[in-house]
Amino acid sequence: MKTTILFIVFTIFSFIGFSQDVIVKRDGEKIDAKVIEITKTTIKYKKFEQEDGPVRNISISEVAEIIYNNGDWEKFKEEDIVEEVEEETSTRPTRPSRSKKDPFLNSGLYLDLMIGGGNAIVSQSSFSYYDDFGNYYPNGFDYTSEYESRYVAVSFRIGHKWMFGKGEKYRPGLQVQWMKVGIHLNPEGGYASYALSPLNIGLTNVFKLNDKHAIEANVTGGFTVLNFNPFSTIIGNGSPNAHTGYSFGGELKYRFNVLAVGVDFSRINTGFNQVNSRHNLNVISLTAGIKL
Repeated sequence: MKTTILFIVFTIFSFIGFSQDVIVKRDGEKIDAKVIEITKTTIKYKKFEQEDGPVRNISISEVAEIIYNNGDWEKFKEEDIVEEVEEETSTRPTRPSRSKKDPFLNSGLYLDLMIGGGNAIVSQSSFSYYDDFGNYYPNGFDYTSEYESRYVAVSFRIGHKWMFGKGEKYRPGLQVQWMKVGIHLNPEGGYASYALSPLNIGLTNVFKLNDKHAIEANVTGGFTVLNFNPFSTIIGNGSPNAHTGYSFGGELKYRFNVLAVGVDFSRINTGFNQVNSRHNLNVISLTAGIKL
């Protein structure tokens, strides 16, 4: 009789023992459980005594093996464990990341190549005793002659733009043209004049359309020297003397990222250091450039 009871008890406990999974941790602790899912980093299970309880998670890195209710088991080697990537936290304040420089609204250096053309009006004054028809005047008179010529202009300039404000779509700014060098070629006459415009100052305005496109409107003016090269020939005059004066103009540009194309108009008035000669040049150019 006692033998029968012990057999029944042993059978019951054996059945119970094989109806549950056992999770064996690396520290030797055993968890009676019902394993639900095994991922690369986690074992999902329910406690055996809480069949309707919550699903729990345990890292594979903590588990040595699992003994299943059918007698099978699964071991986890340390070299096969996929380590979980944990975000490192620091008590140090994070340094704000630098924002990408806006090619339109931020300050920067610019370079432009300009190709165009225009006309030059030369005025020369002299004292004469004869008019255009050969008539003689005993007391003489001041005589002024003007003539116009056409030319092709090629120019290069370098400058800097300083933008102001915090606008996201429009910003005004200061534009300084450090140097502009121009060559004006007269195809008919076969001569040329050279213009140098250092340190001209003006205003710039940028209208941002989106992250890659913008419109820019500028005005600039300042000191100019015509025929600064002593080996060149002034339009309408063989004298190598330089003519000083001023220039001013405006431009409209379309910008694509750091590149720009546009139209520029400028006027050069020189000859203020010359008693009997004045030069006025009007230039319309197509421009192509870059802003750094």
